[in-house]
Amino acid sequence: MPTMDALPPTFFKYMPAGTGRIVLTNRTLRWSSPLMFNDPFDVPRELAGGLDPETINAAYTKEISGLLQDPPEDISIYNDVVRRLLEQAKAGRLKGAVKDELVALLLKPGAAKLAIGQGRALWQALVPQLRILCLTESPAHVAMWYHYADEYRGVVLEFRLPSSEQRPTLRPRRVNYPADLPDIYTHDGWGRLMTLGGGGAWSRAVQEMALFSKSTDWQYENEWRLVGSDAAGNAEKLYSDWGFDPGNLVSINLGPLISSEDEAAVMALAAGYPGARVRRVSIGVQRAMTFADALVTSPAPSTGSA
Repeated sequence: MPTMDALPPTFFKYMPAGTGRIVLTNRTLRWSSPLMFNDPFDVPRELAGGLDPETINAAYTKEISGLLQDPPEDISIYNDVVRRLLEQAKAGRLKGAVKDELVALLLKPGAAKLAIGQGRALWQALVPQLRILCLTESPAHVAMWYHYADEYRGVVLEFRLPSSEQRPTLRPRRVNYPADLPDIYTHDGWGRLMTLGGGGAWSRAVQEMALFSKSTDWQYENEWRLVGSDAAGNAEKLYSDWGFDPGNLVSINLGPLISSEDEAAVMALAAGYPGARVRRVSIGVQRAMTFADALVTSPAPSTGSA
């Protein structure tokens, strides 16, 4: 497992003004299954889609042969078959024809097909139950305002370590944007993945690449994710609205083109979050966004009819 990244002090969530009004009213954030994501390449719907099992099997054999040539010191992450082979190799008992015969015996031709079939079934059952909250590090990204905050008419909410009250132990994880394809998308990669097993190493590796890896085209988002599961909920709904601690709301940022109606409504709701600043966002002459505190007043009491 990779080491955990240092967490930013706060995270930001871009959204249309209407969504912002719902979030502030209900004090919930929507966590979605990847099946609802706008990017069809984000989080694979099917594991090893379009890959040939026999080519993967050949890559698996090649990977094991390489490991036997130079056995690693720590073999605990490997599956039972590979671990037994490596133990024998480290003891000097696998040489020449003996090694080739044993490898051929243990690596059955249908191994990859069986492993992929089992993995696909588990993954297809898991994806509808996954719940992901996507966050970012900055409230001042122009493209994010355009794409996710209704073309500058929306809002950006700033949270201090946001988490679901139902899932308090979750920790935000940084999304990676590797230049090379992760192993779950290539034959050679699956050959490496199939050697894993002990202690859930295979499952951790697949989830790391599937849930926290995106194309370099999305690198500008500087995304972080909270990932949970709603196995007991309605999987057909593909989302869960989970509560957040109102004290974790740090600021409410009003888009440069927000309507006067939405601004008034959001500012009225902000009165229920005394610990959160409200800021008006504007686009300066140097193409930079500026943030200025807005005065928040409590709604005037109704005077009733005469």
